[in-house]
Amino acid sequence: MERLRKNIGRKYTNIIADAGYASEENYTYLEENEQNAYIKPADYEIRKIKKYKSNIYRVENLSYDEIGDFFTCPNSKKLTHTYDGKRKTENGYEVVKSYYVCESCKSCQHREKCYKGNYENRKIAFSKTLARQKAEATERITSDDGNILRQNRSIQVEGAFGVLKQDRDFRRFFTRGKNKTETQFFLLAFAFNINKLHNRTISQHLGVELFNQEAA
Repeated sequence: MERLRKNIGRKYTNIIADAGYASEENYTYLEENEQNAYIKPADYEIRKIKKYKSNIYRVENLSYDEIGDFFTCPNSKKLTHTYDGKRKTENGYEVVKSYYVCESCKSCQHREKCYKGNYENRKIAFSKTLARQKAEATERITSDDGNILRQNRSIQVEGAFGVLKQDRDFRRFFTRGKNKTETQFFLLAFAFNINKLHNRTISQHLGVELFNQEAA
């Protein structure tokens, strides 16, 4: 993103990427640079599965009291905020997770299903920042604009790989070494963009950034 801003002299307002880029660090970077993250949370797809939504023991499905800052387990016991843990990523970003411990898991009928491990009482880790960011990202990507942007990402980005591999039958680099490989890929991208420019010209689609797909 920094290199892109330096090369073109401006920053994009909306950033669209797949779930592989969904992290607290990336979400925070875009927030600090006043850019909208249309990045699907890593667990977005699995959250829609019935088995996931009906699992009452998952942290995401526990009842949370924001005012009292505690969770309530299936046995109606409170998991209270006990301490915060911090770690730094390779880039130096500090991730803060809050840890909650159940008041008592003794003789609980849900013990075997609730959690694994030898802890006397259940302990969960929860990032309040990431939870907020995931909720906001989900709201953005499921909006009409979000659907159109994500559809266009699939068309314009994933489609390029499909054309090169399937239509152009490019499945293996013919050179060795980083510089030679980069040169070959540059020539492929250059040829692809010329063909794309030609197609956009004859279809009178020049100057239009998005294909106007109907929102899903």
